[in-house]
Amino acid sequence: MDKAEILLYEMTVVILGSFNPKIFHPDWYGVHGLLKAEEVDKASIQFLNNDVSIFRLEWLKVTVGRDRFQMQCNQEAYFPVLKDLILGTFKLLEHTPLNHLGINRSFVCKFSEERSRSVIFSKFGASNAWDRVLNSPTTAKVFMKGTRADGRPGYELIMFETVPDDNFRFSVAMNEHYENPDKAGAAIKCMDVVEATWLDVQKRAKDRLKIILDLGVPNG
Repeated sequence: MDKAEILLYEMTVVILGSFNPKIFHPDWYGVHGLLKAEEVDKASIQFLNNDVSIFRLEWLKVTVGRDRFQMQCNQEAYFPVLKDLILGTFKLLEHTPLNHLGINRSFVCKFSEERSRSVIFSKFGASNAWDRVLNSPTTAKVFMKGTRADGRPGYELIMFETVPDDNFRFSVAMNEHYENPDKAGAAIKCMDVVEATWLDVQKRAKDRLKIILDLGVPNG
């Protein structure tokens, strides 16, 4: 049986609203006790001006523009810390108008057999429909959209695609998109969603990834 190996698991939170990028500095997080002093000292500041702020820690990348806030974490052990950091940020900036929230999970997976990846993509991609259009068609990317099962305003996206020049790896990205139910964009409403759905989002991601990966395992 060809069992897939998960090489990378990332979580990224994207919030659309109205921001002052210069606020989002490692020192600001340190002053308010959201980052440890040693993390602030080791932070790598890549950009800081009126239009964009970007800094990195070992486990975190923060990117903030005038209309987009993003925190990306590449270590699963820090996912709870990521949640606390986001909640702490907008507890302090509670009057910041927020319109949309995306909680994204990204995986890079690898099968030991090339056939296993091909089986998954053929099942989702219906490549035989392209036989009259292309020679030897294969599916390289699949992008699906669905309604939210929890009744919250928004939608869900799943995208998976092959890794170029590698016959065994592929990436899977899952986005849970929420629209702020508060028309005034109250930050607390978005943070309520983060608090309430954080663990469920991670469980759904792993359950769905298992369904996708199991398609690559031959029956019997």
